[in-house]
This record gives sequence, C-alpha cells and structure tokens, in this order.
Amino acid sequence: MRQISLVVFCFFFSNPLWATEVDLPTESPLDKMTLEQKVGQMFMVGFTGKALSPKFKKHLQTIKPGAVIIFGRNIKTLKQISHLNSDLQRQSLAHTKVPLLIAVDQEGGGVARIHTSPALPSAYTIGQTNDPTIAFQAGKATGELLSLLGFNMNLAPVLDVTDNKLQSFIGPRSFSESPHQSGNMGVAFAQGLSEGHILPVAKHFPGHGPISLDSHHMTPTRNVSLNELLGADLIPFTQFAAASFSSGIMVAHIAYPLIDTTSVPATFSKTLVTSVLQDQLHYNGLIVTDDVEMGGAAHIPKLEDRAVAAILAGNDLIMFGWNQRAQLRARNAIIRAVKRGKISMDRLNHSVSKILAIKNKVAAPQTRSLAALTSLKADLKNIPYSQAYSEVFAHYFKTLPGLATRASQFSKFAVFSWYRSFSASFAKNIKASGLRSFKRSGIPQLQNNELLVFHVSNYKTLSIARALPEEMKRQTLVISSLPNFRFDDRNAFLEIIELYSYHPRLGAYAADAINRSKTSVSLLSW
Repeated sequence: MRQISLVVFCFFFSNPLWATEVDLPTESPLDKMTLEQKVGQMFMVGFTGKALSPKFKKHLQTIKPGAVIIFGRNIKTLKQISHLNSDLQRQSLAHTKVPLLIAVDQEGGGVARIHTSPALPSAYTIGQTNDPTIAFQAGKATGELLSLLGFNMNLAPVLDVTDNKLQSFIGPRSFSESPHQSGNMGVAFAQGLSEGHILPVAKHFPGHGPISLDSHHMTPTRNVSLNELLGADLIPFTQFAAASFSSGIMVAHIAYPLIDTTSVPATFSKTLVTSVLQDQLHYNGLIVTDDVEMGGAAHIPKLEDRAVAAILAGNDLIMFGWNQRAQLRARNAIIRAVKRGKISMDRLNHSVSKILAIKNKVAAPQTRSLAALTSLKADLKNIPYSQAYSEVFAHYFKTLPGLATRASQFSKFAVFSWYRSFSASFAKNIKASGLRSFKRSGIPQLQNNELLVFHVSNYKTLSIARALPEEMKRQTLVISSLPNFRFDDRNAFLEIIELYSYHPRLGAYAADAINRSKTSVSLLSW
C-alpha cells in the first residue's frame, strides 16, 4: 500500500461533497431483536475490495454482522476508506438499525494499515521511552485520525511480553520485555485511543511470549503454568482489565496444555477465556477472537464448528476475515446450536448485551461538520499527529542506556545513509567540526577512534551492514528503519537501534544522542 501523507488527508476531508452527517440510534433493545439479529451481532467479518460490491451488500443484509474488519487490501486512499466506512455504516443501519464496529490494525511500526508521514513508531520504540505520557499522546493521535476516517475500533495495543532481540513472532510489536512496563505503556496507549473516540482491543491474550511460530499458520504451544503466566505474561492484561475505559481483548490461537489439558487453542478454551480472563482477572469488556480462519485455529477442522466452540468458551465477537461462505455457514451453525440448546439464550444475550453497550458508547462515527473539517488541517499541524510521533524519537535517543558512554570512546564520527534527510540532518546537528564527504564507491577503512553511524533503510543497505568487516562492526552504530527483521550477529555491532520508521529527523536525533561525547565527524555521503 502506498504511503499517504496527512496533507492529502486534509485535502480530501475538506471536500464538502462527500462529508455527510448521519444520525445514528444509540442502541437496539435486546428484547426486540430476533435470534438471527443477535447471532449476527457476534460476527466480525472481512471482505475483499475497496468498495461494497452488490454481492457483498447482499451478504451484509443476510449476515447482519455486528462488526467489520478492514485490511490493507481494502484501502487505497484516505478519501476512499472514509467513503467505504460510511457506506458500511449506512448498510448496517438500513438492515439492523444498529451501527457497526469498524476495526483496523493500527499498531504502528510494521503493522499499520493507514500509512502516514511521519509514521507511527513501533510499540517497542514507544516502550523504550518508558514514558506513559508519550504512549498516551501516540494513542490519542492515532485515535483521532482513525475516528475521522470512520473507524471506531483499533486492534491494538499489543500487550505481549517478548524479548525484542529474539526471533519471536511478535518482535517490535511488543512494548517491552518487562511485563509491568509493557502494561504501563500499553494501557496508556489504549487510554489515548479511547480519548480519541476509538475502542482499544488489547492482544494477544494470554500472551504470545517469545515463541517464534506464527499462529496464522499453525498452533503454537506454550508449556507454562498459570502461576507462571500470572507472574509474567498476564501482568499487562491484568493492568488492562482494571482500566476504567471501555475496551476489548483479543484471544490468541495458542495452546497452553499445562493450564487446559485438552490442549485446544486459547480461543476455544473455556478455562482460559471464562475462568481466567473473566473470573480471575475480572475482565468484563468485549472478548474478541483472532481470525478463526487462521491455521492456528485448525485444531477444530470445520470453520462453523470453530464459531460455536468460540462462543461456548466465552468469546463475544468471532472474527472471520475472508471466506463469506464460511461466515454464512458459521452463522447458521450458531443459530442451530441455540435452537438445540447447545448454546443457551442466556449465553447469547450476555454477549449481545455487551456488544450493544459498547456500541452505545463508541460506535457512532464523529459527525463531520464543515467547520470541523475546515479546522482539521491546522489541528493536525499543531498537535495531534506529527508532534506526538516526533517526540517519541527525540525522547528515545535521549534515554538509550549506555549509548553516550559507548560513543564516548570515539573522537571522530561518520554517517552512512541512502536517505539524504538522514545524513543531512545528522551532519547539521552533530556538534563537531571537519566534516568530509566520500563518494559512493564504498566505505573506507575506519580509523581506530572513528564511529560509523550506519542507517539501514532497505535490504541492500542491510546486506552492506552485514558484510562489514568484523573490526568495523565493533565501531558501528546501526539505526534501522526496516520493519520486522533481525541481525543474526547483532552482538558484533557497537549498538543496533531498530526504529521501524523513516522519520525525516532520525539523523538529527542520532546526532543529539551522540553529542554528549563527540569531538569531530567525517561524513560518508552516498
């Protein structure tokens, strides 16, 4: 998906031809809903296409889902996605009189469906500031943007506790290796989303941990006890469950055989979803499955049986990201299960009541009056977006543990980047004299007292960094903008900083971090 700037975003939103106000009912009384309507409310469905086809409109009329998930495949421009979200709400109101929850994955870093400039940093980058205020600001800016585009649910923050230096599936999507820090930062980010009129959905309960297997393709197994989880992975979820704002929690397709001896993924485990999450952690918010079409949910072969099992376990929303036929089969299977008494009406009403209560608070999109749209451009410049994200980077470089000490052994500095903004901002801000420019022919041998600041911006520069001589790596500070990759020999470098962003002032922030210990700099210009 192309990167879309906020300037373009403001232009589209100032067009009064498509900015419309919609009056939404606040709720649909439970006792007036049919069985089919109630079951539909428990579905979160995905689809293909960037507009509603006649076929999918008919499908919506049949399923009457309570929620829709938007993927990158549904997004082309900000104007287009705003149109699509408005159309989805109109379809829902026409068929059910109840507004939709419209969800998106906007975590930051490598998982962001809406691309902005500057981009939202990864959770790990935000987490390393150890400043909940910054996490709150980033969450609020994200919430305000999503709300203006017609979303009302964000499948974030990620509360998994994992080691960013390991080959884990979660990697930089996690705020911290520390459970308490992950909880503090994640709850602050979620509070910001809530302030921005977006329902936060924390994931992936009860904790993906440091495992490398991807639950999109298979069911990972974690052989940890409940006491071990309570002392580590569940700490952020416990903090999240105690928060006062409305929220959801997503359950992972991961098996915990020492907790549930049936070895079913947590999604289908009544022990984990009901006994642990609801009863022990006292969580009364919305409980959402990860996509039950994923390979990690294949413990139950038939998709419709997965939907029934998810409800019996205690989930409120069942996500079907792709297959419309499977969505229809699953909906019919749940209706049959209720009629046959396998799923009680009380169980169904419990979830639907929660869904309607949540919608009463967050589902109505923000009205887009002409005055509000006219002021949007100035608002975005002044607070919300760029400032919050820029502050993350500035703070991050200031607080890197030990960087200044390690850099202090060098009296000269060089910078390497294929991005002119990086090398230029580094050169402009480094407090040193004697800048030299080298040709693209290669990186010359470093002097004994020279530090190389190496910007990894694509896989070619990554390969160049990996191929550096071992003695040169020990004199190299790597700053990476690439999402979701790892150095196999990261300990060979002086330091590797993974920011997962192309912020134009990364070079300046790196220079500021080094300024405490610099004397001179040589500039490698490519």
